[in-house]
Amino acid sequence: MPNRRPRGYQPQWKPRARTCGLLAAVDRVLARYVAQLPLTIRQVWYSLISDSVLVKEERTYKQTVELLGMARRSGRIPWEALRDDTEIRAEPVAYDDPDDFRAGLRRAALDYRLDRQVGQPVRLETAQKGADMALYAKNSRCTAMAEALVPLLRRNCPEGAGGFGGSYQVNLDDEEAVGALRSQR
Repeated sequence: MPNRRPRGYQPQWKPRARTCGLLAAVDRVLARYVAQLPLTIRQVWYSLISDSVLVKEERTYKQTVELLGMARRSGRIPWEALRDDTEIRAEPVAYDDPDDFRAGLRRAALDYRLDRQVGQPVRLETAQKGADMALYAKNSRCTAMAEALVPLLRRNCPEGAGGFGGSYQVNLDDEEAVGALRSQR
């Protein structure tokens, strides 16, 4: 089925009444943040949510993306009012001389790492945001799970593998995995 979405400039675009109301709310957001322009579409969307114009759902974000795209293509909203931060800049790799090239190769070799979990039936990953750490520290189930994993991590990890930028790998047999889960209940 062909995509029937209009492409290119749309100077004849006539939005529906409900869409006009949403555009008026967008105009208020752009006027409020005129000193910070250009805004991202996500910033406009969050402002519309905080103004109780939209609810925070994926579909309303997609609706906002479509609406602002059409409004820009029709000239209803200036192109300069919105920015796209997904721009990817590719710069060619260049070296000053052969010695700089060889130094680059040495740096690349030093940064080379193998994924030590490739081929394992289970991949263990834990992640948390820094702001959540205090919350997790107060949760007895989270601390119990962490305490149960510490000896296993120590047994299976090379010296100094932890901390920022490091990784821990634990190979649990079924009995150990069940024991770690039981200890957090």
